[in-house]
Amino acid sequence: MKKSDEVWQKIVAEARETLHHEKMLSSFFQEYILNQGSMADALSIQLSSRLSSFVMPALTLRGIFQEFYECRPDDLEKAAHDIEAVVERDPGIGGSRVSVILYYKGFHALEAYRCSHWLWESQRQEMALFLQGMISQVFHVDIHPAVIIGQGIMLDHATGITMGETTVIGDNVSILQNVTLGCHADACQEGARHPIIGNGVLIGPDTVVIGKVRIGDCAKICAGSVVLSNIGSHMVAAGIPAREEIRQESSVTPAVEMDEGISDACSCWGG
Repeated sequence: MKKSDEVWQKIVAEARETLHHEKMLSSFFQEYILNQGSMADALSIQLSSRLSSFVMPALTLRGIFQEFYECRPDDLEKAAHDIEAVVERDPGIGGSRVSVILYYKGFHALEAYRCSHWLWESQRQEMALFLQGMISQVFHVDIHPAVIIGQGIMLDHATGITMGETTVIGDNVSILQNVTLGCHADACQEGARHPIIGNGVLIGPDTVVIGKVRIGDCAKICAGSVVLSNIGSHMVAAGIPAREEIRQESSVTPAVEMDEGISDACSCWGG
């Protein structure tokens, strides 16, 4: 069974169970979950309803999302892994997959970005940029359509996240609010000029990563840091500018464990 089918079955079961306790949401759950035949259908109606406007009606947008999932079934599998990432890492969601697909704006922004990325790669740049603008306006997450992002991603709280055009993000990464992955103000050259984020990385809130720097696999960037140079794999970095402070055990995956503490690296904050 595909991951998306497995996750969808769990979402439908959760929706039915929820309605036993909250009858007032019956029509809402019917419209967005129980009347939909698949996770692709549910995501299409959810994202189109949230991003629609008077210049781009929900029905038109829904057709675009449906075409996207038909053309890129692998992106539906990525969405399933993204849902599971939130369930695993965010205790605030209470293990509810149906809550992720209905309410979690970081997830919505990420899946809408995936559609804009498909449009960009399909040489429909204007439509991709239009969708990027709507994502930024509605979800307060600004991801350029050319950005490359893996699966198992959690954008926690999401507000204020910005990713520039040549950013690359691996698998199983967690990024918190107000994170900027950008380039230097005078970097107008073509080619790669934004950060490359490895697998399993945790980037804390209010962090800025600038330029063509590489964050190694399973590194952790502490809150409020400004990263201007490479950070090695399994390293904890913090400060302005960020410095590598301690090395974590190779078995630790910060993005999954979601431990934002700096423990022995506390010297980076003071004298």
